[in-house]
Amino acid sequence: MKKGDQRAFECLYERYWLPLLDHAYQRLQSTDAAKDLVQGLFVNLYVRREEIPDIHSPRHYLFRALKYQVLNQLRGTLLRSEKLQQLQAEGLRERQPREQASAHVIEKELEGRLRDAIHLLPEKCREAFLLSRMENLSYKSIALRMGISVNTVEKQIGKALRILRAQVGNYYLDCLIPFIIYFL
Repeated sequence: MKKGDQRAFECLYERYWLPLLDHAYQRLQSTDAAKDLVQGLFVNLYVRREEIPDIHSPRHYLFRALKYQVLNQLRGTLLRSEKLQQLQAEGLRERQPREQASAHVIEKELEGRLRDAIHLLPEKCREAFLLSRMENLSYKSIALRMGISVNTVEKQIGKALRILRAQVGNYYLDCLIPFIIYFL
C-alpha cells in the first residue's frame, strides 16, 4: 500500500470496513456518523499512506485510529452541546429583560390609548361607564345618581364599551380597564 499498490488498499478496505463500521456504530449509536468516521479513516489512510510507519497489525492500527476518531467525535459533540446550552441560557437571560421591556412598552401604549378613548367618550356615556367601573355601582344606583332610567344607563355603558372596543380591541379592553381606571 505504501508503494501505491491499489489492490492492497482495497483488500484492507474490504476486510475491515464492516467490523470498523460496527464498532463505530456501537460507540456513536448513529449509522451516518459511524459511516462518516470509517470513511474518513480510510480516506486519511489512503492520503497519508506514504507517511504511515510500517504496520505489523493492520487490524490493531485501524481500530486504534478509529478509537481516537470516535473519541474526537464524542468530545466535539459534547462541546457543541455544552456551548449550545450556554448560548441558549445566555439568550434567555438577554431576551427576558428585552421581552419584559417590550411588553411594558406595549402595555403603556395600550393604557394610553384606552385612557384617551375614555376621555373622548361623550360626557354622560363616560360618567355612566366610570361609575360602573370605578365605583362598581349597579345600573340602578347609577341611574339614581345621574337622574336617568336604568335602560338609559345600560345603553350609555353599552355605547361606551362599543367605542372603547373599537379603539383598543376586546382582549385589551377587558384586561386593561381595571388598571386604567385606577390611574384615571
